[in-house]
Amino acid sequence: MQHKSLLKSIQNSSNDIYIDIVNEKNNAIGYLSPIMKQNLNNKEIIKLLTKWRNNSTKYFLTQFKATYNRTKSWLQKILNSNNTLLFLILTSEKKIIGQIGIYNINENDVEIGNLIRGEIGGDKNLIYFAEITLIKWIFNNLHIKSIYLYVFSNNIIPIMLHKKVGFVIIEKKDLYKKIINNEIILSYNDKSGEKVNFKYLKMQLISLFIKNNLKSKEIKK
Repeated sequence: MQHKSLLKSIQNSSNDIYIDIVNEKNNAIGYLSPIMKQNLNNKEIIKLLTKWRNNSTKYFLTQFKATYNRTKSWLQKILNSNNTLLFLILTSEKKIIGQIGIYNINENDVEIGNLIRGEIGGDKNLIYFAEITLIKWIFNNLHIKSIYLYVFSNNIIPIMLHKKVGFVIIEKKDLYKKIINNEIILSYNDKSGEKVNFKYLKMQLISLFIKNNLKSKEIKK
């Protein structure tokens, strides 16, 4: 499959890759930079990912105390996958302030997830335009038909951002909580746990503006 060879070439690259994040005036305000195998020994990146995971843990289906080693093992798994790619979000000065990923890539659709602004800095609309830039990159390079994402119904700010980009809610699922080995597990399939008071929302991109307009700028190495 075409996307597998593309992802592998990015994951195995020995050079840093930067994709311009552009605003409504087509001015560059930051960068998306895919995490590659060469970053596995970058302590700064792993420490930031660990901190952000802990700060945002209540918005994940699995909730636990992240550690440096656990994050590194998770990153290793991602980098050995042929259907997942994690990007860092950088300011125009190349300060790392967040992350966003693409998951479950196949011939028809792809999931966007793991969107976190972990640090202050950069343009006030950097995360919004980072998501738009990633969407354009997906359509231009993966040639899939549909993009979707999942979000908790109590995570209001991302929901508003996704709607502004062009996503709509297409499905709502009940979630059930269990505590296993001091970790909280939320599930929509296993209904034997305690039902929580928020939903698991599936949102799908429907905006033709995103699909049909400006091409993202070329990848710069």
